[in-house]
Amino acid sequence: MENPYLPIEATIEDVVEESPTIKTFVLRPKEAIPFETGQFIELTVPGLGEGPFTPSSSPTEKQKMDVTVMSVGKVTSKLHDMKQGERVYAQGVSEEDLIGYYNLCDMFVNASSWEGYLNPEAYAFKKPIVAYGIPPHDETVEDGVTGVLVGRLTANRFADEIAGLLGDDGKRKALGLNGYVWAKRTLDYAVVAKRFVEALGT
Repeated sequence: MENPYLPIEATIEDVVEESPTIKTFVLRPKEAIPFETGQFIELTVPGLGEGPFTPSSSPTEKQKMDVTVMSVGKVTSKLHDMKQGERVYAQGVSEEDLIGYYNLCDMFVNASSWEGYLNPEAYAFKKPIVAYGIPPHDETVEDGVTGVLVGRLTANRFADEIAGLLGDDGKRKALGLNGYVWAKRTLDYAVVAKRFVEALGT
């Protein structure tokens, strides 16, 4: 896959209803999409939008890919209406390439104004996050501390905030460093494991 930003057409070969709100889509992409366990791909519903989903199949399976989706928003609801034989588009990058992209970028921008998702990986590379102030963005981004949260449907301000950070190297690096410290304190494996053990004991 030479261009990771170029979506790959994938045919829905099967749809498995796991529950009234959860379905697994068996996709056959025109070319293999590499991924590691836990990584996500971007899945596009033609004419509507896209969203990040973690494949539920093995990364060793190259010809097909399973994606299990809960219907919670516009994209996922439309996806749940799709049938066998219809087409979607997917894209993703290898872990090695992803690390390279994070190292090269100045910030992480999530421009979805209605369906957010957690994106703390950027903090591991000391990159600030710019996103609309919707859940769960507001759970991982502290406005003015680890990044910038912008009100919904304010595209001009959103663009201004991006331009402002691009022009302020010191602020951008300070926000990224704060994000890194927050992630280490909150999302480190040892911290998560400790909380899990404590939860089991209650």
